[in-house]
Amino acid sequence: MIDTAITYMTPIKRELRRLGARGDKPHAMLDSIESQLPDGLVANLRFVITIRNKVVHGHDVPDISVRQFTAACQRALEGLAQFEATTRPAAVVTNPLVAPVIRL
Repeated sequence: MIDTAITYMTPIKRELRRLGARGDKPHAMLDSIESQLPDGLVANLRFVITIRNKVVHGHDVPDISVRQFTAACQRALEGLAQFEATTRPAAVVTNPLVAPVIRL
């Protein structure tokens, strides 16, 4: 199952990034765009990411077959594919070393 978990996580992370997700880890990426996605899709993605983490890091994995996990991954990818990419807001450039001018 570890091969399946790794194989599916790459396109899932790619889709999350396409939608404007930020962060290095899948849960952090999902957190950054969670409000833009339906609750059911978020729940499915959390499930997939959690199972992937347990498999990859050697923790006890719930009783789930590779077939069930693959189906959940497919649903996640199909759900993400339905959304348009968002544009990230431009970064605000500030210079914290310059004090503001105060005119009296």
